[in-house]
Amino acid sequence: MPPRVLATFEHFDRNRSGFLDYRELREALRHYGLDMSMSQAANLVQRYDSNPDGRLDVNEFAAMVRDLEAAVNPPATREYAVGASLMAAEANAAAAAAELARARNELAFREMR
Repeated sequence: MPPRVLATFEHFDRNRSGFLDYRELREALRHYGLDMSMSQAANLVQRYDSNPDGRLDVNEFAAMVRDLEAAVNPPATREYAVGASLMAAEANAAAAAAELARARNELAFREMR
């Protein structure tokens, strides 16, 4: 579990129960930029609450954060971005090589005169 997820969990576990109820979860979600209603937060608790006791332990919270982060930045998107960057770099390198070749040919043509 990433330390930042544990730190977030501990920060929002206001009563130090070792669990986040839907009210505490709602505050933690705001930390991640998600403003959910009480009923939406309660639905998330229900979805990730594996025991179901109406609250999330740190592992259930970590699973939820992992899924939320994956939804925001899916692996395919990261791979596409890296691929697009590489293609752009290759295109820039090819353009620079073509410009260098043109300059070399221009110099060679001038020297021949």
